[in-house]
This record gives sequence, structure tokens and C-alpha cells, in this order.
Amino acid sequence: MSDMKLLVILFEELSASALGCYGGRRQTPRIDSLAAAGDVFTMCFAEESSPDPATLVQSSSSVSVNHIDDLDHPDFSSNFLNDNAETFFIRVGAQLSGEHVDQVVGKLLDLITNDRSILPTILFTARRGLIQDSEKVASRSPVGESAAHIPLIVASPEQTQSRRRNELITTTNLRELVPALYSSFEEYSAWRDSLHRQQIEYRSDNAVATRTRDWLLIQTDAEGDDAENCIQLYRKPEDIWEVLEVADQYPQVVEHFQETGILSFPSEI
Repeated sequence: MSDMKLLVILFEELSASALGCYGGRRQTPRIDSLAAAGDVFTMCFAEESSPDPATLVQSSSSVSVNHIDDLDHPDFSSNFLNDNAETFFIRVGAQLSGEHVDQVVGKLLDLITNDRSILPTILFTARRGLIQDSEKVASRSPVGESAAHIPLIVASPEQTQSRRRNELITTTNLRELVPALYSSFEEYSAWRDSLHRQQIEYRSDNAVATRTRDWLLIQTDAEGDDAENCIQLYRKPEDIWEVLEVADQYPQVVEHFQETGILSFPSEI
């Protein structure tokens, strides 16, 4: 049996706010322990046009988990532990209930630590957040915080300390992240340390979000009477769930963005 080099755990639907290491109220001790041993990217946002991580993984074996009991099936443990590929890709279905999220990760970590002499690098992320979060008053936009803000954790056996990375990134960055993880820890570190973006853009089929540390501007495709309301502006980070729309209060920010493409007060440039 060869030791896998990379373990990718991808949730189809998981908001960063659901995890304790991202400030969530739900208890997620196993995911939090993974975060404590790696890099936690706190400002990662899902874009619908970003690549499916499965297409970026080289020579992988993959399996889908749609129920917590799937992990106890003999075929799963046998395939997971005896696979000869360097990479194992695990896709966790959106229908999995929230309370089982941490249990899934815990069972996978137990399988790794119990049966492998060399631990793999672990990439933990999601394709999108929650479209509707029943615990919060959430924006219904597909590019709002609850739908787009996702976890991204990288834990390598070569990691000597945990870091919280606050750079703005999108899931499109996985195009560079995954090859870097395959190459070496040094290559990954170089990728990680090169992230210095002050403004990002991510989109869904009918909306585009522009995000900085201080602002979120959402442009929605609209026609007729709705065209005047196609721009929404929110203050960040205090208005986490887009409760208060402030485009009318800060017209200079909207105008400056429309003229220059830069989302800020004109005086902040």
C-alpha cells in the first residue's frame, strides 16, 4: 500500500459560519482540530464559474458520501485504506445534515491516523455555502455571505504552526493551489504568501459580487422597473448577513465604483 499524498474533502454545501473555527456556534471539534494544525483561509468565496476541484486532482480515486453511515460500510474503508493513488477525493453531498458535518471529518481523520504511517496533506473546502441559513437573517442573493463564504483549510504534515490567512480569495484560486500542493510544501507556501488582493470579484448566473474588507457590492441582472435596484451595497464586516442595504447612504462609493471599478470611498485611494 502506498501512502496518499493529498486528501481532498469537498462538501457540496457548507457555509464557513457553520464551523467553530470560523466563529460558528455549532460544535465542530474535529474540524477545529484540523484547522489548529494548518492554514485557515478566512476570506474565501465560492464562484459558480470556478473549476470543480475533482477536475484538478491528479490520478485520484474518489468516493461520494451522502449519509454518515456510508463511512461505516466495509467497501468504503477498504477502498479508502488500500487505494494505490496518491490522492483521494471525497465529495460530501449537500443532503448531509448539519450535525453530521463534523462527524464525517472525524471519521476520515481517524481512518488516516490509525492506518497510515505518513499523513497526507489535507485540503478541506466546499463548492458553495448555504443558500438559506435558518439561524441568521441572510441575504437571498447567491453571492451573499451565507451562499458564497466557504471554509478553506490546508493542513500539511510539514506545517509547524497554525495560521489564519485573511487575504481575499475565490475558489478560482484552486487552479493554482492544487498544483502547488502536489509540487511541494515550499511551493504551496510560496503560493500562500503571494496572496495580497485587496478586492475580488465572484459571480453566479445572475449576479456579480465585488468584495473588499470594508464593502460588498452586488450587481444583479435586472430589467424594467427593477433596473434601478440592481446594485446593493453593504458594510463589512459588521453587517455579516447583509441586513442593512446602504447604497443610498453612500452614493459616492457606488459612483466611484461605477467610474473606476474600485470599491472604496474616493478619499481612501
